[in-house]
Amino acid sequence: LDLAYVTLKDFVYSPLTLTIGRQDLWFGKGFIVGSNHVYNNAWNNYFATNNVAGVATPNINRLNAPEYTSMTAFDSIKAVLDYDPWTVTGMYSKIMEDTVNLDDDIDLWGVNVGYKFDCYKAEAETYWFAKIDHSVSQWNSKANNDVHTIGIRGSMDPLEPITIAAEGAWQFGKYMGERNSQGNMSRQAWAMDLSGEYRLPEQFCWKPKMGIEYIIYSGDEQVNNPHERRGVFTGWDPMFRGKFDSAIREFVGTYYTTYDYQTRGDQLYSAPDASFTNQQQLIFSASVQPTDSLTIKGNYNLFWLCSGIQRNIATNDYQEGYIGSEFDMQYVWDYTEDVSFGLLTGWFFPSH
Repeated sequence: LDLAYVTLKDFVYSPLTLTIGRQDLWFGKGFIVGSNHVYNNAWNNYFATNNVAGVATPNINRLNAPEYTSMTAFDSIKAVLDYDPWTVTGMYSKIMEDTVNLDDDIDLWGVNVGYKFDCYKAEAETYWFAKIDHSVSQWNSKANNDVHTIGIRGSMDPLEPITIAAEGAWQFGKYMGERNSQGNMSRQAWAMDLSGEYRLPEQFCWKPKMGIEYIIYSGDEQVNNPHERRGVFTGWDPMFRGKFDSAIREFVGTYYTTYDYQTRGDQLYSAPDASFTNQQQLIFSASVQPTDSLTIKGNYNLFWLCSGIQRNIATNDYQEGYIGSEFDMQYVWDYTEDVSFGLLTGWFFPSH
């Protein structure tokens, strides 16, 4: 079941709209909350459940591609107060319930406050999202792996053909990476997304667009061996990110592992070189529309590590710096208003 919800407009009083049921949630550019694809695929084709370790880890022996699923909705309640130009949104979602025990749920809470300015098509919003995660077992007790994310985002058109945007977020809470950890660590991480887009004037045919974007997620230098860790964990948690800019690299550590860093059945992070943490990403993008129904998109991505990661715990062999690059091409044909066909091709070029 993809979507199944009811919407109550002017509920109780006119500015309030209430939506209850399985629904899509997307805030801003989807940097923090936009897709529930991981947990919607959890027990069917994504996780290899590891009850001994108390952690569910990716099953790399699948034949499907769960990152392309259309099942990205949340079982949630969303309330929207529309005080134009202000908008206040509160939401709650049950992400996972009673996986093994009665108290190992994952819940998502959030508040988003947005404002639209009357010039430059400018908008701004600030938010708080909390992932309350008790799904990691720690020797017959439930660990606290909660993630609180606060942030601010804004965009504007300083000139008619140009859009610039920026978003920054900070995470705090607790971290429990595996069952053998000595105890909960404090969590302090950050991420940032800066972007710009230039649209050529309308007199140019094919409506060409060009963009550049820089994304950074803070990392933790010792994520490869968390059970000996104490103190502060600085790795970024992806929350429920919905925006992805590459077809291959950005799903490493979520659905796929690499040769140098295989999946680890007893740890929450499936691979130390996961793309959602400890990474810088530079994106060059462009698109054209040869016809009203055909769009051709292309992007070139460059990836770097923020902190070095250990290839082998028993040695001092570290990988640092440049990870690799990726080139993607996509063709989208809008056959009708409701039906479209797409072709996506991607090449990833690792640094070694």
